[in-house]
Amino acid sequence: AFLQAPMLPMQPPAKSPSAPQAAAAFGALGGMTEVASSSKAASVVHSSSFEMMLAQNQRILDEKQRQLQELQQQLAEEQRRKAEEEAAKRDEELRKQAQELQRQQEELRKMEEEQRIEEAEASAKLLHAELLELIITAERECELALTVLEPVLSEALRKGLTDEDVVSTADDFEPARLRAALALRKCSSFMQGKHRQLMGAKEETKKKASEHIQRMGKAERGLQSAQGRAAAAKLPAKQRIEAEARRQAAILEAKRQEEIFKKFDSDGDGCLSIEDIIAMCKDEYNFDLEGLRLEGIKKSDLFKSGSVPFAKYSALRTMIGIARGEAQARQRREEAAVRRKRDIEQCATVEANAKLVIECLVGIEAETRKAEIRAGPLQAIAVPRAAAFAPSNAAQAVSEVDTAVDA
Repeated sequence: AFLQAPMLPMQPPAKSPSAPQAAAAFGALGGMTEVASSSKAASVVHSSSFEMMLAQNQRILDEKQRQLQELQQQLAEEQRRKAEEEAAKRDEELRKQAQELQRQQEELRKMEEEQRIEEAEASAKLLHAELLELIITAERECELALTVLEPVLSEALRKGLTDEDVVSTADDFEPARLRAALALRKCSSFMQGKHRQLMGAKEETKKKASEHIQRMGKAERGLQSAQGRAAAAKLPAKQRIEAEARRQAAILEAKRQEEIFKKFDSDGDGCLSIEDIIAMCKDEYNFDLEGLRLEGIKKSDLFKSGSVPFAKYSALRTMIGIARGEAQARQRREEAAVRRKRDIEQCATVEANAKLVIECLVGIEAETRKAEIRAGPLQAIAVPRAAAFAPSNAAQAVSEVDTAVDA
């Protein structure tokens, strides 16, 4: 509205007099001098007013231009503000869309997580059922093994057991222990590589899995403890049994040696003469006592009294053992010498036979060539298109070939 305000009208300057008028005026110059002076003054005043109006209009124009610039700035500011608002709206919309997408993704992730948890729980429950069955079987086998070993584990029951009973019970426990260990090994093999699946996803499932593992560990530790206690009870009992067996064997051996001594004590005086010793070596030890070893026994402290009493019989047996060892070594050397001699003779025989065979092969090769030559005509019958051969000569040719082959 302000820009539409009218500017002050600009009056044009007064027109100059025309040529006829100037001529007429020039004619009456004298009378017109005063009039001309007055017109000139009026023209100057009119020109000054025009300039003032022009300056005023210029100021108005400048003011309107300034106002126009301000309006343009306001318009640009308004456009910028609207653009910013629109950009903010777009950003808000994008932000809301991103939030919605994030929410949807979060819901999808939750659904997938719930599905994964359900699948993990279902798989864990199946594994728990299978593992529980194996654990129950293992616990039952462990209980059976402990029942077998109960007389040894119980202090009250072990007091009435002999060493043989303890060893027998420990031996009976071993097969039962192996069965229980096998059942526990099946549990461990089943769990191998499935620990995470057994744990599932929920705390309750993890707790049950831990309980199953603890039960299996408890059964295994109980079996190992029983094995250790069985070994601890069996070892000293077995040692005592072996010691008693050695003692009884020593007693029997002493009785046997006493009987041998009495057997070869020809005069029953409680001492062995040199003849008795030679006879004992022959019959009991299966070798002949002679030579240096016989002289060594005669000259030893055992034989100072001319015979060996039973008190020194053990030392005599030692000397006899040494003598028998030397006799056996001498016999082995003799047998080895006989074997070497026999091997040499066999090698000589083989070499002689080989020469004879080579000589025979030379004759065989000659006879073979003769048989091939004599069998040549027979090829006329077997080979087509061969040279003609009279059938009447076939029998004679065959006979000659057989003779050559026999040779």
